[in-house]
Amino acid sequence: MVGYNLFQKINNLVNATLVTYIRNKPALEKHPEYEKTIYLEEGKLAKQYYKIVVEKLPASGRINGSIYHALTYSISEQFNQQVYQKFRGKILNGDYDI
Repeated sequence: MVGYNLFQKINNLVNATLVTYIRNKPALEKHPEYEKTIYLEEGKLAKQYYKIVVEKLPASGRINGSIYHALTYSISEQFNQQVYQKFRGKILNGDYDI
């Protein structure tokens, strides 16, 4: 929900749309702003990788912050690529900004 809290603050300043993975939908539907959200699907491999790196490794207590960020970089980069592909036309036309 850290990302959602940041979205709320940005949305107070500009007309923003939240883009996130479908796995976040149950938590976001509890908030009235969820209708301004676009959900992206994750591939099967990305879902499995996310479960290992984000959910299981930190719980084991055997990972430090630098290693954690290095391991999650590919998840963030894949997300950024999906967002760009989905909104490429509107970004290039200047309708949207990232």
